[in-house]
Amino acid sequence: MPTYDTPAAETLGDALKQARMDAYAPRTHGSLTDLARRLNISHNTLSQWESNKRDPGPDNVKRLLDELGIEGSRFEMIMAIARAVKEKNWLTGGATGIDEKLTGIMQFERTCTELVAWSPLNMPALLQTGEFATAVVRAKGC
Repeated sequence: MPTYDTPAAETLGDALKQARMDAYAPRTHGSLTDLARRLNISHNTLSQWESNKRDPGPDNVKRLLDELGIEGSRFEMIMAIARAVKEKNWLTGGATGIDEKLTGIMQFERTCTELVAWSPLNMPALLQTGEFATAVVRAKGC
């Protein structure tokens, strides 16, 4: 399968690795090689999935999550990432530790074609002179 250089693909690899590490955390043994053997795949293939060098596809992600005993909202979140792996403008909060509000801003920045700065309450530094302040005060009738 081809490599996909997208935010979702990178997040998927991180999520799969973290799921494996969490599943094996209580044990001192059991690792990538052990999980690969249980999935009947090579440890190189599993390593490539975790490092975003190979797309596992949703079916293999489901097999892996089932083998690790991942359920509920975490299962659904990782499966959603697996289905979105080819989307170039994909971002999500939580999965990568990014705050959800920041994720929204990052999404806007990613797709932005023009940026306009508007600060009605801020006065540009060049206008912050004594003469300008005096003129403003006089204009307001203070």
